[in-house]
Amino acid sequence: KSDDLNIKGMISVNITNNNPIIEIDLNAKNFAYKTKKSDQNSPPSNNNLANKKLGFKSGFVEQFFNLPSLDDFSGQINMSFKDLHIDDLVINNVILYGKIRSGNIGLENSKIDLYGGILKYNGSVVIKESKTINGSFEFSGADSAEFLRDTLNINNVSGIINMAGVISVTAST
Repeated sequence: KSDDLNIKGMISVNITNNNPIIEIDLNAKNFAYKTKKSDQNSPPSNNNLANKKLGFKSGFVEQFFNLPSLDDFSGQINMSFKDLHIDDLVINNVILYGKIRSGNIGLENSKIDLYGGILKYNGSVVIKESKTINGSFEFSGADSAEFLRDTLNINNVSGIINMAGVISVTAST
């Protein structure tokens, strides 16, 4: 549920051919996504408290890795959100664009504003039986105190994060 949603766009799926085509084009001012947390009744620990905001342990990341296979799908994704709320995490100026080929989404020049900095990603997100994220990222100008508190429960560090790297992760369902 989102206040001031103002969402515009379309989602179309064409299944008339052997290879279905999916087209997603969404633009919203303010969008909120609440995950169903599988560990909501478990006692809090330092690990799940520190990772709560980024959706680790249960939430958004787990739901991503449980998506159904898009193995035969092709098409395009074009999404932008001024303010995106995923549980307790606020992400601003989200831009995701990519071509979908047989379940492989090639993202180019995707970016988000996070922790006062900018996170850019170029690479692929594969949504098949095995889910894979493989690409390069650049995270610059972010508030290290807030980021480290939310991700690693570190409370005595301050500064600015500037880092770049390559990510390659796979999960099987």
